[in-house]
Amino acid sequence: MIAPQPVHPRSVRRLRRRYAWLMLALGAPALAAAVYALTLQYEILEGAAQRQLAMRTERGVTQLDAVLGRMREDLLRLGVAARAPGFIGRDVQVDKRSLAPDASGTYSLDALPSLLRDVAPQVILAGRWWSDATRRAASVERAALFAEQARLTMLRGGRFSRVTHVDVEAGEVWIYPWVASSQWLSELSAPAVEQALQDVARKAGLLDESAFQDEVRWRAQAGADRPRRITLAVPVPAAPGRRLLVADASLAALDAVEFDAASGRFWVVDGDGRVLVDHVAQAPASNAVTAAEAPPRFERERVATALVAPLAQPIGAALVAARPSAVAPWVALHAIDRAELRRDLLMGMWPHIAAGVSLLALFLAIAAWIWRQFGQPSLRLVDYLHRQAADANAPQPEVPADWAPWLHLTRDTFAAWREAAAREQRTEALKSAIVDHALAAVVTTDSQGVILEFNPAAQRMFARTREEMLGRPAGGTIVPDSVRDAYLEDLRRLRRGEEPHLIGRRVEMTARRSDGSEFPVDVLLWQTQCGEETCVTASLVDVSERRAANEEIARQREALRQAEKLAAMGSLLAG
Repeated sequence: MIAPQPVHPRSVRRLRRRYAWLMLALGAPALAAAVYALTLQYEILEGAAQRQLAMRTERGVTQLDAVLGRMREDLLRLGVAARAPGFIGRDVQVDKRSLAPDASGTYSLDALPSLLRDVAPQVILAGRWWSDATRRAASVERAALFAEQARLTMLRGGRFSRVTHVDVEAGEVWIYPWVASSQWLSELSAPAVEQALQDVARKAGLLDESAFQDEVRWRAQAGADRPRRITLAVPVPAAPGRRLLVADASLAALDAVEFDAASGRFWVVDGDGRVLVDHVAQAPASNAVTAAEAPPRFERERVATALVAPLAQPIGAALVAARPSAVAPWVALHAIDRAELRRDLLMGMWPHIAAGVSLLALFLAIAAWIWRQFGQPSLRLVDYLHRQAADANAPQPEVPADWAPWLHLTRDTFAAWREAAAREQRTEALKSAIVDHALAAVVTTDSQGVILEFNPAAQRMFARTREEMLGRPAGGTIVPDSVRDAYLEDLRRLRRGEEPHLIGRRVEMTARRSDGSEFPVDVLLWQTQCGEETCVTASLVDVSERRAANEEIARQREALRQAEKLAAMGSLLAG
């Protein structure tokens, strides 16, 4: 019997790895589904954040357009008043005597009394056209009526800080509220009125007559470090020549816009990239978007894409929503830091992530519990089987209570096996004693005729050792050629399930010794079941001596009979 070998630790580790891979194969689909669900939810939340950012930007642009639209309407109404100021229908008291020329012949109201400067306009008339006093008086009257409308507009809306009417060809300028002509020229950096008029028209984009259309031109006027006011310019509708109306508004006019920027930063920039509005939401100082002093340099192609995209677009480290103004050539940019948004979304998803982690921990705990309840006890039971095979008194391992019946079954099974093995050993010993000490030769073969047992009497009879004969065919070794075919045919009939001729009967036949000599034997063949195979056992008795004795007796009888015949013939002859 082969002694059982202990299980190598490497095999135990391999089994544990296989179990871990099995648990991973079972848990991987669920884990992948959970990760996919969380990823899908994150994408949905991110898309909602992008949509919300775009909607907040649209609401901010809508409010901005409402303020700018009112400014445009006020300017267009003033344009109508500048074209035909006489429709007011009441007299406006003006000080025409304060209109005086300077050394260059340019008329202005620089000498206007200080008490009137809050309600009266500045009138600047340059050129030979104004040498006529009647024309100058008419211009001052129209300017006073225009100033009245401008004052009412400012009182009603409070957005314009200055309104200027310019007739480029006539060299006529009306400015409300009053400002000294030298200050006005200094602001324009122009040495003369004619050049100042050209600069005003050029900055308004209305230098050519072809550009004089009914549309408002917007421009941000730069200060020392950033734009300090907004300038609107519009041609005076249906007016002869090149007449335009220019209005200045402080950036404080845009404070009326309520930007719905809960996070990030909101900018309004003009076509040249100058910042007009810079609204910072309450956010951590570490936020790169809100900490910037100016809009980051976004790629123009990406900004152009964001202008038409329904959702906010990722541009670099920021998520940007861009919408154009429908009134002014400006663009509103609302940017939030993507890392901050990601943190906010993950914090919002934290309950779901915690639930997923909890489920994963539960799965791992169940897998460990299964290993402790089933895998580990199984290995301990196998180890107990190995130890029980070698030692009947091997101690029982510690296993869960549910495994106790199996442990007892293993112990009882081994006890029964040992008892049966002992009985079988006694039986085999008894059989071996009988066979080994039998006077007759006993030879056992399988159904193919291969020798399985060869007792000592057979060794003496055939002059062959047991080791020599085991595993060799009986036919051709101890069965001579004369009866070999009949013997093999009987075995084939036995394998086919047919009735054999020799097996089960006592017959006399010849056998062969190791030296090739043949001798007569008395043979009794019978079949036995060796497990699932049929074996044939032969009991052989050498009858050579018996046959020789019988032949000697027959010879002596024949000699006696011949002697008696001779004696009888002698008696007859003597008689």
